[in-house]
Amino acid sequence: GLVTTQASSLRPVDIGAAGGAFGSALAVGNVIGLSHADVLVGSPEADAGFIQNSGSVHLLVGNPTTVSTANALHFDATADGEFYQTNGRFGASLAVGDFFADDGELDVVVGAPGRFDGKGALSLARGGLLALQWSGVFTPYANEENASYGFAVAAGDWDGDGDDDAAVGSPFTDISSINSGQVVIFFGTPAGFVGWTRYDEADCSAGYGTNSHMGSSLAFGRFGQGP
Repeated sequence: GLVTTQASSLRPVDIGAAGGAFGSALAVGNVIGLSHADVLVGSPEADAGFIQNSGSVHLLVGNPTTVSTANALHFDATADGEFYQTNGRFGASLAVGDFFADDGELDVVVGAPGRFDGKGALSLARGGLLALQWSGVFTPYANEENASYGFAVAAGDWDGDGDDDAAVGSPFTDISSINSGQVVIFFGTPAGFVGWTRYDEADCSAGYGTNSHMGSSLAFGRFGQGP
């Protein structure tokens, strides 16, 4: 169970970071290859100079007893090759999974639902020794403003091929009804994401509903299939 006597709080200043909704998203996994779990922290309302809410992500390096505040890695909204965007909210959602080959380090997806006039985006970073290699930015096929693609993300082996896949929520997408929502799944391979499929509300229920917001939250699990 949880051992609360060993718990501690962490503030942005403890790792040399600005505020900006620090801790709005969290993910845990060994992404930089030191055999311990690292902690990723989203700060989607972090400003970049005069550009408000462009967002950032911070990586706290794990060790045998805790996570290090001294060696934290910081990634702002240009880490993936994009540019600062007002209200881009890079780091609003985070997930860790083995999206590439099983090479010992896990990989990271970052949601930025406010990018590109609210259309949203998903960024992929490959884990590696003491670093992340940013590998691509994925935008929604629908190209709909304020759809908030990347509002939620999750990782798991959807197709059973041994590589994790990423689910991306777009809860303000309009499909026949306003804000009915949508979920897109990207398939992980040794070369990264190759191929995708999408699910609308009608795939999971009797039809579309106004303000259903499908994709507001996501999780993977082996439901009803035993251990």
